[in-house]
Amino acid sequence: MEDKINLDQLCAEYGYKFADKASKVIFHIYENIEDIVDMLKKGELHKQLETEFRNRKISVENLSIEQENEIKWQIKNNNKQFIIAKQERILSIYKREATASDAKKAEVLITKALGVLQEQGLYAFVLFCDSRPSGERAEAEEIRILAKELLRELDLINDGDFLDELRKDDGLLTRLDDLMLAIQVLKKSLIYARFHAKAMKESQGE
Repeated sequence: MEDKINLDQLCAEYGYKFADKASKVIFHIYENIEDIVDMLKKGELHKQLETEFRNRKISVENLSIEQENEIKWQIKNNNKQFIIAKQERILSIYKREATASDAKKAEVLITKALGVLQEQGLYAFVLFCDSRPSGERAEAEEIRILAKELLRELDLINDGDFLDELRKDDGLLTRLDDLMLAIQVLKKSLIYARFHAKAMKESQGE
């Protein structure tokens, strides 16, 4: 029973994370991470970050940068606030607050991802996340990152490429009991996430 309670708690935790982060994420950076972090620690914005913000029509004038902890920074720009978080070899950039529209978009994508997982399996789920068009790419990448993090927390995969961890010799796809557990936990987490996103959307009045 204790194991089941812990598993349910884990699904609830990640259900919230899927909804919260997928509704707030703007983009990810996979290169020059240490250089970008070094400049953030000095209160400066790396040119790559400036370019990414400008590409999304976010002004970089009069920015203030505050370090919240070793892996998180807050950026303020007029009335807008953003969060930059370091996750191993990735930098994720989020809005401080999600709108009803953001939550609705996350709910739609989570529902689609859940459908692929239920109907086509875990490998197709990862491919689905990898193949989203630009309008859904950041949110799908966030779902993929969190799904890998969840399965690593359960010691079902290692820290290699997600698809490689599934299909390699003795990978997750070859271990049927572990595979069923992975699908079960991800399904429950995404079901919770869908309800969380819906609740976030309703709380914003849409």
